[in-house]
Amino acid sequence: MAIIGKIRNHTWLILVLLALALAAFLLMDVSTGRWGGNASALTMGKVAGEKIEYPEFQRAEQALYSRSNDSYASRASLWNFMVENAIIDKQSEELGLAVTEDEMQELQFGANLSPVIQNNFKDQQTNQVNRKLLQQYKQLLDEDKDVDPGIKAFWEEQGKQVRKTELQKKYFSMISKGMYTPKWQAEVINNFNNEKVAFNYVKAPFDNISDNDVTVSDEDVKSYISKHAKEYTEEEETRVIDYVMINVIPTKEDSTYWLNEISNTVNSFKTDTKDSLFAVNNGGAYINYYSKADELGETLKNAVADMEVGQVYGPYYESNAYVAAKLIDTRVVADTAQARHILKRVDFNNPQSLESAKLFIDSLKTLFVNGTESFDSLAIKNSDDKGSGFKGGDLGKFTQGAMVPEFNNAVFLDGKKGGLYVVTSQFGIHLIEVTDLIYNNQDSKYKLAYIRTPIIPTQETQNAAEDAAGQIIAANSGLAGLEEAAKNIPNATFASSKALKINDYFISAEMSSGETTRSMIKWAFDSHTNVGNVSPEIYSYLDKVNYFDKAYVVIGLKSITPPGLQTPETAGDNVRILVRNEKKGEKLKSQMTSQDLDALASQFNTTVATASNVNFNSGYIPDVGSEPKLVADVFKKDVGSTTNPIIGTTGVYVAKVTSKTPDSTTANLADIQKNTNNSYRGSINYKMMNALKEIYKPEDFRNKFF
Repeated sequence: MAIIGKIRNHTWLILVLLALALAAFLLMDVSTGRWGGNASALTMGKVAGEKIEYPEFQRAEQALYSRSNDSYASRASLWNFMVENAIIDKQSEELGLAVTEDEMQELQFGANLSPVIQNNFKDQQTNQVNRKLLQQYKQLLDEDKDVDPGIKAFWEEQGKQVRKTELQKKYFSMISKGMYTPKWQAEVINNFNNEKVAFNYVKAPFDNISDNDVTVSDEDVKSYISKHAKEYTEEEETRVIDYVMINVIPTKEDSTYWLNEISNTVNSFKTDTKDSLFAVNNGGAYINYYSKADELGETLKNAVADMEVGQVYGPYYESNAYVAAKLIDTRVVADTAQARHILKRVDFNNPQSLESAKLFIDSLKTLFVNGTESFDSLAIKNSDDKGSGFKGGDLGKFTQGAMVPEFNNAVFLDGKKGGLYVVTSQFGIHLIEVTDLIYNNQDSKYKLAYIRTPIIPTQETQNAAEDAAGQIIAANSGLAGLEEAAKNIPNATFASSKALKINDYFISAEMSSGETTRSMIKWAFDSHTNVGNVSPEIYSYLDKVNYFDKAYVVIGLKSITPPGLQTPETAGDNVRILVRNEKKGEKLKSQMTSQDLDALASQFNTTVATASNVNFNSGYIPDVGSEPKLVADVFKKDVGSTTNPIIGTTGVYVAKVTSKTPDSTTANLADIQKNTNNSYRGSINYKMMNALKEIYKPEDFRNKFF
């Protein structure tokens, strides 16, 4: 107690010491370069002379994406926005572009809403902007009293996106309006689309020459890469990992274990009187409507007709789980209903609101029953459900389960054609008139409750898979050991990743966005990780439905490709294939000494083929595929002329032009000009922004934070 007293008496000193310790910690981070390069400890990136700071980024992420299911995808989207926003700000400042306060009001609340607002306030049912919700936001923000800080933060960050989108629109509009398709170009486009050529040809496939007959050296690959530098230049470093994924699959013993588990539960299910609660607590469901036998699945539909109310059927196998079903009730129920309603919304926190709504609905019911007013006129004037209100309350035809349970039961279970019913639901008080009940037949329908146990790997099975992954790491046999290990472990696969960048968060469909995948990529890019290293960590992926480890992964670093022009080692095997095909093409070309197609067909043990109705723009030949070099060459030739050997995509060709059909259409050049302009302008945003990013070259330190 004496110590506590001393602490209380010297609180100020403790606070000072804590502050000094925190400052020292941050200074240590900066001095050791933990946060990267010359960036300050909290700088995530730099672009167009502006810093993107971590606290600012974090606030925006919390405001805009706090409910996101994929934090890494959200962060990538937010980063892209901040980079583009800085670039557009810089360009707009130089050009004198701005978005005024009046424009912002119009974009956020006016008739011409920003695409950002349209997206964020879209009603998922009507696919239209929810103006009522938007107006509620406006009222809250205008009054500025007791506004939730989260709403304020969201609106502020959303406003930045609205402003950026409008500035970008103005900026790119200036550029796109300067783009024009002249008449002569429209004529060329029209000719390319409509002029046709037909020709006979002989193809000598590259496969005619064995791979062993062609030598491809590193110098050959290097020369090819230099000629195609644009295709083989990396803007940033990439790395490839090899990995073994051990999928955790339930064993026969696991299946037996879960069957015994649900069998024990079935005994309680038979006697429990709180069916809905019992079902939900045991992985199942209580279905609040009546189903046809044909809707119950193959196993149950053949048994349900013989069941007594209260009887349990099962357990039985269905969709990788054991299931047991309890019959709650059976009756003949309409297949489809038609009804109309009037809704009075209620504040359920206010008892007076509920009582007032009941009295109001009762008064409307009296007016209708007495014939004072028609139902549709009452609905149009009084219903709070505006979607059906303007249609006289008509809800059209609907089936069981389409409405909330109270509404559903009033119509399908208690309802009669022409009947009037007052029902309370989560939405308020309804006055319902059932206008029709349609029975396809008089067959019974069934109300059931289910319990369900998924057949998943037990902890013992998960441990065995994890142990197998641990043994791969313990063997310390490097990358070669990974592939060999995968052959000897049940349910294991070996693969290589795509070329990964430092801020990637996705590897494959099996290794999608999440903390595990991101941890792998961070390890691969760690400065201490070298090619050939195997990570000492076992990475696990969680089944997000049944919450067990569904896979364990062991990874190793296969390759590092630095930025700039690739080398023969980093460019990959595909380049060697292309070079080999080029060499095969030259060999085949040298063997084609005749221009007689029949002689060539005989020489290469093939037939003379025909292509017709080929146009220049497509570059496509039926039964062959895309061969732009061949198409370009035949269009240059006169009818009756034969080409020299042409090295194409999959072989070497010699072709003889048999006919040319000039464009016979009456060209609408104005339309072609318009469509071409629209095509160019439609891509200007994307292309121009990429060009601006190349100019400003954003510095990216995100990997230090995520």
